[in-house]
Amino acid sequence: MSAYTAEQIIQHMDAVWDEGYVFRSPPEQEIRAASDPSHGNTIVCIAADIRSAWRRLDKGQREALEARYYWDFSLTTMTDVFGYESPTEADEAVQGAIQTMIQHLGG
Repeated sequence: MSAYTAEQIIQHMDAVWDEGYVFRSPPEQEIRAASDPSHGNTIVCIAADIRSAWRRLDKGQREALEARYYWDFSLTTMTDVFGYESPTEADEAVQGAIQTMIQHLGG
């Protein structure tokens, strides 16, 4: 079984904080492929997967993703707000959280 990709996680991150996400997502955003959960689910299943992986993150990981994808903080702003050493470290925190979500989803 293939896992979700980072791009898929990011594309559907709004499912975490937008309860109506599944109703506002156009059908073309559904991922289609045979017998691979990360590529054949409806938007409802994708949203449930993303939310499930989100709940398994620790507080710091959730804060990094929320800052980046909900509040649309730049990496420089994240560095200032969260006290990272550099924008690179902020990006590593975001990417690490995404990778943790992928692992929770079978990656």
